[in-house]
Amino acid sequence: SELPTLAIGKFKEAIAIYPDYAVAEGLLAVTLEANLDHEEALPHYLRDLEIQLEASEYTYSPEPHATPLGMVELLTGVTNLRAYTLDDAQGHLTWLDGLLQKGYESPHAYYNRGRTLLKLGRIGEGETAYRKSLELEPTFLGVRYLGELLRKTGRHGEALALYDLHSRADGWYPAERAEFLLRRADAELGVDPTKTLESIETARPLIPSMTTEQTFRFSWIWAQAMLETMPADPGGRAEVLDKVQAELGGAFNRFNEANDLTYSARYALVNIFVETGSYEELIDTAEEMLNYRPAPVLRTRLAAAYGALGEYDKAIDNWTGAAAELVDEDGAPIDRESLLTARRGLLQSLTAAGRTDEIPAAFTGWHALAGGQDPWTLSLEADWYAGQGNLDMAVERAQELASKHPEITEAAGLVAQLETWQA
Repeated sequence: SELPTLAIGKFKEAIAIYPDYAVAEGLLAVTLEANLDHEEALPHYLRDLEIQLEASEYTYSPEPHATPLGMVELLTGVTNLRAYTLDDAQGHLTWLDGLLQKGYESPHAYYNRGRTLLKLGRIGEGETAYRKSLELEPTFLGVRYLGELLRKTGRHGEALALYDLHSRADGWYPAERAEFLLRRADAELGVDPTKTLESIETARPLIPSMTTEQTFRFSWIWAQAMLETMPADPGGRAEVLDKVQAELGGAFNRFNEANDLTYSARYALVNIFVETGSYEELIDTAEEMLNYRPAPVLRTRLAAAYGALGEYDKAIDNWTGAAAELVDEDGAPIDRESLLTARRGLLQSLTAAGRTDEIPAAFTGWHALAGGQDPWTLSLEADWYAGQGNLDMAVERAQELASKHPEITEAAGLVAQLETWQA
């Protein structure tokens, strides 16, 4: 589209006519950044800030909530751009310190200073800046960033106290209060899931004021707590699984973006589908997840589901894909147990599909991938031949494993067992 280019040209014409036109500088910066011209966008953001700060004589005063291209949005946006996207945290820190030296004692300047210090690895100084921000004026982002730091540094109790304090304070918009309640409940998950079920209910009256993303997180936090506190008896367990599946199904109807949050929730659904034998639902969910992020363990779940439905060719494709993703570029296992699971699944599916003529080549390929004779492949060969009733080949492979790899102590027992069957 030529529209961004046209818009950029018009904003530049406006600035040429009136050099102190802050709005034009800000809109030009936004357009350039959207066009991925990050380095060109930065000086225009800075000029917009400079014009507004000079007009206020570097005196901080609170501004209306979510003011477009206001100081809150600009300071946060410039920090994102300069300290993170352009990786110039030191330059940005120097600039922020210059604002403070000129008297701009703003909570927003301090929490963005904290974010910049964290980018430089100066955690303690970053925390001090966050706390200074809240001391000047409790702001939504100030509470959020300090809470995130407390949790990342393992201080869940302090994070809980912070969220609890500010969720009870006056002056927050309903969606902001809801955010603190959701973060408190999420922080409790790793400490006491039972208490999470109690605290998440305090956020329920605010659901009408929540964003769609917040309502999804409400359902996901509740679902995790329900799964963590699930009773052991089969009846109670089945009831919880039904409730969680229904809750998450409704949540996906409201919010269905592909991101890490929804990926985690879908993974929980996959585990539920495995337990309940809902293979069609599992396949639909897992296929959608793989489009967002390939994961070999998820692919094994998908392969097993296809196998359970008798769709062996699809099972074979997914077992093969999982096995390929579970070795590094040198052929070494990334996760040996998962790799063996994938290879066993492949052997079973090839056998069930009547494609046993492909199995010797698979064994040969696995040995070659390991750079020689692979003991774990020998073990799989012994297993598979025994399952096919070919005890002579099974014993031969087991003996080879025991003689060439005495470090695998189970090999001798396998030989003895197979020889007993053979006799």
